[in-house]
Parts: sequence; C-alpha cells; structure tokens
Amino acid sequence: MQFAKLDLKRAPAVLAVAGALLPEDGELPMTIDELRYADHSLGALQANLARRDTDVAFSIESLESAPHQLIMRGRCASADARCRVEFKADTQNVAALLGGVKLPAEWPTETLRAAGELTWPADSQGEFTRVLSGRFALSTSGNNRDHQLSADATLADGQIELANVHGTGPNADQMFRGSGRVGLLAREYDLTVDYEQVSLAASAVPTPARARLARAWTALRGSVARRGWTEAPEARRVQWHGTWEPQP
Repeated sequence: MQFAKLDLKRAPAVLAVAGALLPEDGELPMTIDELRYADHSLGALQANLARRDTDVAFSIESLESAPHQLIMRGRCASADARCRVEFKADTQNVAALLGGVKLPAEWPTETLRAAGELTWPADSQGEFTRVLSGRFALSTSGNNRDHQLSADATLADGQIELANVHGTGPNADQMFRGSGRVGLLAREYDLTVDYEQVSLAASAVPTPARARLARAWTALRGSVARRGWTEAPEARRVQWHGTWEPQP
C-alpha cells in the first residue's frame, strides 16, 4: 500500500482499517511519500503491519532523507481494545514544526529529542488528540552548547504536563528548574522556572553534565542555607504564558 500524502491526524484511522483487512498471519508493507502535520511536512516513511492472532503489530520508521526522524514500534491488542506504541523522535529543526507557536527567546528551540510510550483506543472516534495518552522524556537545545532543557512529560485529555523541567542557559552561568503545561486543545502554554546564577566552577562542568546538575545544585544550596551555613541562593522566577492559532 502506498500513500503519496497522509495527514498525521488520519494515520490511526488508516492503521485501523488496514489492520482490519489483513488476513490471519498476514502482513502489509506501506510507504508514505509525505506525512503531513498541519501545514508541515514530516518527510517520507516506511511502515509494516502484521496480524498475529487477534492483534495487529506495526512499525513505522522515517527514511534517512526525511527532515525529522521518527521510529515507532507498537501493537493494537483486541484484549484491551487499545493501541500502544513506543517511539523515538529526533529533529534538528524545531522551528519547522512550531508553525504559529511563538515561544520566548529564552527557550532552547533548535533541536528536539523525545522518547516514550503513547496509547489510544483502537476504535477511537472524534478528536484524536483528546483520547491520546502517554508518558515521554524530552530534551531540547539552543544555538549553543550551554543552552539546554530537559523534562518529563505526561499526556492526557489533550494536555501535556511538564514536570522535572531543568536545564542551563541561555548564559553559561545560569541554571534553572521548574514545571509547566501545554494545552494542545486550548492551544496555550504555561511555564514557570526559577533561574539561579552559579559560580564559574559550576558553570565549567561539561554539558550535558550541567543539565543533570541543575536540580541538585539548587536543592543542595537551599538545604545548606537552611542549616545556616551560607546565604540562600539568589534566584529569579519567570512565568510565561502564550497561545497560538490553529494551523490549516
């Protein structure tokens, strides 16, 4: 089966129909010349569906020439009527995916990596974003090695909750930690982080080790301050809120 162009929103429905047509122990290779998300191209992919008893297993992988790389391995199980997929995504051009989303200049938005698991009802109807759920880790980087962000994400009811947000930059002597959310249906985001200026010794720790140090650094200094050994760390709290228009 070959698609010249396929919208990402229609992919679960196509997967369900193709799986239903497969005979027992049958397989179906698929090629997608261009996968689209809103008005953006995710490039070409190759996929394979295989029926095993009453379940349908599938794999999807971007071609090397695709501008964004995606690997997915999953299964739609009739026993619990759900589809589950483990995925890895990697792009060196986040700006191409943002569309109308304008993020603060302080955010590192040059590259993005994400990995985790997503699930959805096998017979999902209506807005796919609303029934999609899962957990994944993500990391982004800016245009220099000192600007990085990592977070743990939980997706449910059309909203991504960001926990354990931490990182470094944009200046070499800055570290931060915080939390936030992204409302996919409401098309809005909120993020709160505490910046702390660190000593030159701490900022000299090689990246990405500094990103892992960010949370521990603030927690340690806060603990030391409570014991009266030193003054409390000098921090600056920043809150961002933004919205974006729907893409065609």
